[in-house]
Amino acid sequence: MARLNVNPTRMVLNDLQKRLGIASQGHKLLKEKQDSLIRQFMVYFEQAQVLRKQIDTDFALMNRNYQYASLEMDESILDESLQQTQTKMHVERKQENVFGMSVPHYTIREEQIEESSESLYWSHYRIDDIKKTHPEMKQHLIELAQLEKTCFILAKEIKSTRRRVNALEYKTIPQLEETITYIKLRIDDQVRSQQARVMKVTERSE
Repeated sequence: MARLNVNPTRMVLNDLQKRLGIASQGHKLLKEKQDSLIRQFMVYFEQAQVLRKQIDTDFALMNRNYQYASLEMDESILDESLQQTQTKMHVERKQENVFGMSVPHYTIREEQIEESSESLYWSHYRIDDIKKTHPEMKQHLIELAQLEKTCFILAKEIKSTRRRVNALEYKTIPQLEETITYIKLRIDDQVRSQQARVMKVTERSE
């Protein structure tokens, strides 16, 4: 590690020692922040994994019900039946604060619309199962989008924090320590040289 190119004086030494103290404290705080971010990231990541598995399971069930229903119903009637709904969905986005970062929070707002006149002839119990699963599926998809976006933001912040931690740990702090050691040695040499000159002057005067 190359030391800093500075004059080996006591004033510079004091300044570097202060900078080393600040850098060490900053490194400690950033390391604590990094560890906290990683712990929080893992919480969100595990929640997202569980939710994604649930969504995959629900999608597979809905797809199976659709495939079976398509064997027993006309495709046009099946599609029309699936498109009938009594609500209109709106997704509202707000911002929340996590470790000083702005992360999204999504909320579903459903607006009741005029009920469609669904014929009993079109009804099929598998289509009914799909419609029952659909509202929960919508909520899960919104929650998954929120979790994955939050994980992306946290991962980006973890990467940035880790770079700063590594820069302090492997460059700034060792560089300051090496420079401080160099200056102390130079000052000690200057003191010994000064003492030697004083002793010589004293011997001559005697």
